[in-house]
Parts: sequence; structure tokens; C-alpha cells
Amino acid sequence: MMGWKNWSYWLKGVLIFILAYPVLASVCLLIGIPPNIILLPILPLMYLESFVGKLNNPWLMFAIIVLIMAGMLMIIGAVVGWIYGKIKNRK
Repeated sequence: MMGWKNWSYWLKGVLIFILAYPVLASVCLLIGIPPNIILLPILPLMYLESFVGKLNNPWLMFAIIVLIMAGMLMIIGAVVGWIYGKIKNRK
């Protein structure tokens, strides 16, 4: 069984980003920091607004939004973890 230390850096980045994003977004909203970091994973939704807005089922609309946000967080976390792994293994 693979432990945390044996995971690839991009996979660690995905897990950390998925777990840290809701906490970071909540803290930003509670403190009153402008929600720039909160909007980053929502950017693709701006292009899908016409499609998502036409759905009659609010649960389906919510599921689509959550899946798109999770996908964006996974991509961002994977890229950050991959870059970190490349920099760390350079030596």
C-alpha cells in the first residue's frame, strides 16, 4: 500500500488544493478579504452561464457547478504539485 510519502507531487497537490479551498474561501469571506481567490475556479462557469441558467432542476444545476469547480481545483492542484515536484527534484 502506498503511503503519503510515495504519492506523486501532482496527486498531493490535488488533494491539498481540494481540502484547503473551502477553508480558505470561508476564511476570506468571514474576514472580508476581496474574494478574488474564490472566483478562480468559477471562471469557466461564466462561459456556461447561458447553459446552466436554462436548467429547470436546481439540484442538477448545483451538481454541474460543484463538478466544474472540483475539476478546476483538481487541475490547479495538479499543476502546482507538478511544478513543485519538478523544482524539488532538480537537485
